[in-house]
Amino acid sequence: LKFNGGLMLRPEFDVKIRIRKAKLEYAFLGANMGMDVNLSTNFGGKLTGFSKNVKLYEQILAAFVIPGTPIVITPTVSVTLGADGSISAQLSYTQSSSGNAGAYLQYINNEWSTESKKDLITETDFSGFAGNITAKAYLAPAINFKFFGSDWAKVSVYTQAYAGLTAQAAPYQPCELKAGVNGGAEANLSFFGKQFASASYPDIFDFSKSVFKCSNTPPSNPFLNPN
Repeated sequence: LKFNGGLMLRPEFDVKIRIRKAKLEYAFLGANMGMDVNLSTNFGGKLTGFSKNVKLYEQILAAFVIPGTPIVITPTVSVTLGADGSISAQLSYTQSSSGNAGAYLQYINNEWSTESKKDLITETDFSGFAGNITAKAYLAPAINFKFFGSDWAKVSVYTQAYAGLTAQAAPYQPCELKAGVNGGAEANLSFFGKQFASASYPDIFDFSKSVFKCSNTPPSNPFLNPN
């Protein structure tokens, strides 16, 4: 639960006095306070996430030497079945107010009089409740290269055949099921347990097609009583 906001106050004072021949002829004493308030409230966030994978197949291939160098590379072919996703929910509300309040005391024509005024403009926005679900199941063949048969330097190139679902729970329920193929690569360099360099390119390519969609019209005027 997060609250954010700001408050700005603008005080103003006005004093006028006219005295002639030791007699008060006119006086005006006024004070005005301007105010700007911005408040936002967000409730929720990521509720849960999951990531599971199982290695279905792994085969170490014959090592080879890069011609003209002493570098020995050991390739490994693997196939992984996995799934990952997350569920989140959020409720948000914002309010902004701007106003002035003032009081005045005036002496004129041998009489004192008072006056006050105030005005306040408030705008609110209630986004409603938003729930989001993402899930993906994939089958990922990969080929991994180890230098000199060790984990200190390795490179992986992989691809995924996947089915992914995105959905919103409320206030309306659009969803989409996609199937596709993507590919990526990553590299890692470390010595004595200390990582010196790493790189990850998970989306070198991504080809997908929408299999199924569902949607309905969102409410045109979500409303929350500001009081």
